[in-house]
This record gives sequence, structure tokens and C-alpha cells, in this order.
Amino acid sequence: MTRFFALTLGIAVALAADGSQRVKAQGTVTNTAACLERASRETNLLDIQLRRLCWATPSPTAPVACYLAASQTLLLTDPQSIELCRCTRSMAPITCYEEVRREALLTEPEMVAICSPTISQLLRWDCTSALGT
Repeated sequence: MTRFFALTLGIAVALAADGSQRVKAQGTVTNTAACLERASRETNLLDIQLRRLCWATPSPTAPVACYLAASQTLLLTDPQSIELCRCTRSMAPITCYEEVRREALLTEPEMVAICSPTISQLLRWDCTSALGT
């Protein structure tokens, strides 16, 4: 069993366990699998980091593209890049970070917190709204 297949299978089983979310989980599993495949191919992240970046992502490509920009262009650490880009649907966290860096005297962790979709949109671990919307 390949590393990628094992990661994808584990995520599919976990997401499909809740029957009420089956339809949503199918799309989420597809996005997660595509994200994991791309991230394992284009980054040197550890398995746990791959799962953190891609788990339940609403986009199959945006988290990896964002991560690459955060780590290579913004020179953020892997944990900061993952936190900035987890659950993103676009490159908006990168744009936000660049704007905040130009305008404010904040630390890197503060800028990541301001621009991360999981924090700015109050998202749960599964990239769904904590506000129930």
C-alpha cells in the first residue's frame, strides 16, 4: 500500500463514518485526495503535515499552491505556512499576509492568525463554519 493511498483511505473512512454527511464527504474526500497527492508530490512535508494541510479541504489545489507561496515566497516556516493555507479556496491568505506585512507592525504568528481562513472565518478542524452557517 502506498503512502498516498493509505492517507487517502484513512481520511475516506473517517469522513464517511457520519452517514448524514455522506454527500458532502464524497466531495471532501475527492478534494482531500487530490490535495494530498499534489502536496506529497510537490512538497517535502511529513505525513502528519500533509494531513493537516489537506484534511477536509474545500479545494483540491488551493492549499498546496498557497503553501508553496507561503514557504517559498514569504519564507514562512512549515507550521506557519500550513496554518495560513489550511482550508483555503484561493490565494487570498497570501495576498492578505502581504498587505498586512506592508501596513502593520505585527509578528509573523499574528499575521498568520489574521489571514488564515481557519481563524478569520471561524472554521472547525473539518473546514466547516463554527457558526453553523
